[in-house]
Amino acid sequence: MTFKMTGKKSASKGRKKGDQDESAVIASNWTYSKCSTNNLNRLVADGLLQDRSLVKWRPFYRQCFPHENVDEIVMFAKFAERGLALPASDFFRGFLYVYSLELHHLNPNSIAHVAIFVHLCEAFLGIEPHWDLFCHLFRVKPQPTKNKLSIVGGAGIQLRQKHGTKYIEYQIPSNIPGWKDQWFYIKNHEPSLLEKTGKLSIPRTEWKKKLSASEMSQVKELLDLIEAHKLAGMTGASVLYYFFQRRVQPLQKRCTFRFEYLGTQDSSQMSADELSSEGALMRVKRVLLDVDAVPFVPRLFFCQQSPTARPHRFVQELSSSRSRAARTHQAKGICQTSSQPSSFRPSFFRPTDFFG
Repeated sequence: MTFKMTGKKSASKGRKKGDQDESAVIASNWTYSKCSTNNLNRLVADGLLQDRSLVKWRPFYRQCFPHENVDEIVMFAKFAERGLALPASDFFRGFLYVYSLELHHLNPNSIAHVAIFVHLCEAFLGIEPHWDLFCHLFRVKPQPTKNKLSIVGGAGIQLRQKHGTKYIEYQIPSNIPGWKDQWFYIKNHEPSLLEKTGKLSIPRTEWKKKLSASEMSQVKELLDLIEAHKLAGMTGASVLYYFFQRRVQPLQKRCTFRFEYLGTQDSSQMSADELSSEGALMRVKRVLLDVDAVPFVPRLFFCQQSPTARPHRFVQELSSSRSRAARTHQAKGICQTSSQPSSFRPSFFRPTDFFG
């Protein structure tokens, strides 16, 4: 049997054709942008996006494929409506890094899941976002299927059903029509997100990794605290309602965590004016299903009620209906001298370990 050697010229042509095919596939996954200047100004007026002069956003109306500058990134309006603003928080940047995801790989429900989790940790548990807890509760699922990944929205964050029994409840829509055509450019401010390649997300073992026994040591206690909130009537709508009303984007890099909240003059807010109850409820309804009334919001942590400054009356103060949960905590020896258990690490996840 003889083999015919392929010359460099034909090989070059083959690679060029392959590159063209790949580019065609990538382009076919994007839709014409319908995000106009008016749409973006409306987000600014709603306190969900910073002013154009500050963060350098620009629409690319009626264009079919992104051609952003080297210092820009593609952003989606529905992401801003669910808690993301740039520059992104350390937790969110680290999350993308560990799972090898780019911003366009996610969908609006993924942003909602992460934003609710982050704000739950900061404002309701009084801790920094806890990486092990997040990995225990959530996984990344290929969208729509493992064998047919989408470039835009091809990685969906989902709650692990068996692990989420103690987690707060909320329902998100299975489909959000038109979100893919609401994209625009924004400057990739420092600390920046990883540069967009525009390629498919590649499923990794981290997407569905389960924690080891040692990694679960703090998770079990935190799940008990979350369950106490849940028994008191707190839901995902409670978390969304609170950060909407306080004009906070949980996935934005901020000067303070929410357990360090300084009041209406806190510089981490998108606006100094708090949103009305009706306005906050309306925004919650845009994100979650089956929300009919202002949700229950328990007593929260802030600068004068910090987790290290107050005694551990956390569970008992939430509601008398949780006396059973409180007794369970005491029986297990969980209650410490502060609301932030003394065994917790001072930093749960620092992406600077990866980024330098």
